[in-house]
Amino acid sequence: MTEKRRRAERAGRLVESWAAWRLLLTGHRVLARRYRSAAGEIDIIARLGRLLIFAEAKNRPTLDQAAKSVTPDQRRRVERAA
Repeated sequence: MTEKRRRAERAGRLVESWAAWRLLLTGHRVLARRYRSAAGEIDIIARLGRLLIFAEAKNRPTLDQAAKSVTPDQRRRVERAA
């Protein structure tokens, strides 16, 4: 693994931790992090009351850029894994 890839991996884990912390602070219960199934990986699975949340954490400068970076293929992968 290259140094650039290691830095990206560390940054991604930091963003996932921040996202999980944010969910906890807003009353969510984090059920799993980096959940893996045969269909793929889900970064965070959380619950708020009866609502089940499957989250993909992205490290981007803005929320808009993060939302746009989740491709239709990634959405389908998360749906299959869920």
